Amino acid sequence: MGPAYDWLAEREVFMSANKVSVLFREFLELNPKSDSTEALYRKAIERWIRRLADRDVDSYTVLDAQRFGLFMSRRQINGHPVSPTTVNMYVRCGKAFFNWLVDIEVLEKSPARSLKPLKESRKGHTPYEDGQIEAILRACPDDRWRLIVVLAATAGMRRGEIMNLTVSEIDYQNGSITIRPKKRTPSTWAWSIKDHESRQVPINGLCEQFLLRLHAQLPDYQPYICVPPVRYRYVIGLDRKGKLPHDQRRCPVRNFTRTFKSICQRAGVEYRTFHALRGTCLTVMAENGLQPHELQKIAGHSSVRTTYDHYVRPRQQYLQNARQAAFSGRYRT
Repeated sequence: MGPAYDWLAEREVFMSANKVSVLFREFLELNPKSDSTEALYRKAIERWIRRLADRDVDSYTVLDAQRFGLFMSRRQINGHPVSPTTVNMYVRCGKAFFNWLVDIEVLEKSPARSLKPLKESRKGHTPYEDGQIEAILRACPDDRWRLIVVLAATAGMRRGEIMNLTVSEIDYQNGSITIRPKKRTPSTWAWSIKDHESRQVPINGLCEQFLLRLHAQLPDYQPYICVPPVRYRYVIGLDRKGKLPHDQRRCPVRNFTRTFKSICQRAGVEYRTFHALRGTCLTVMAENGLQPHELQKIAGHSSVRTTYDHYVRPRQQYLQNARQAAFSGRYRT
């Protein structure tokens, strides 16, 4: 005689099948995301569950979603309010998940359908001036940090792209770098690009000089050019044990932001985030006549609007040139 039919266990499984946590796992399996995007979705749904409990998805109401939006808009981190941009990212993730439930006919209507994004400022990243970048380069402790700064300021690469750059992606002959996602291998850890797509960025003479110098010093077993060998051995060891956290795959070097802040302090330059170097690169390219669609492609953005709303900003020296061009004695009184 076979084992007794456990109808209580099956009922429990059936009743939990429509819970947010269960369906969210299925959502991620059927809709693969980059590592960073998946982490953002996870945070959004974790906060939803923390605020509204892990219930059947059809039990949530429009009022519940409004309460979640209000909760997110009032959150603080280290005593500072969460920015509207961050709140809107979480709200977009939640809406995308519930819209998917409507698409697969689990729900008739999304409870998050009436959530509206908060108004965001168009401040973007304040670019560095040329003299400030030169001062930052002089203040860098070594060639590795000089290369990191130059890759952001002249090739427009993100921090994660720089720290995951391997020698096989560098084309010295054509003066370019091809940014590609990485699979887990004996010498690399898994890493995905923010926008999923590979792209090419240009490298200038100064960038090539530092690349060649660091490449020559790299151990034969190490493909990553911007990671110190000692740190590489530690990180790849963690990955082989299955213990490498997501944030260390994105940036395997410790105290990155603290180090860059100290470099800016030594240079006598106001700190504006490392990411502002990328904005500076795109701003300079725009000043030099690069077309919007070309800028978008180099930046790896899904739309031109993202590039111009958040990255391209007039610099002080550019405003001075524009002022001279506009008021060059054409009009007299």
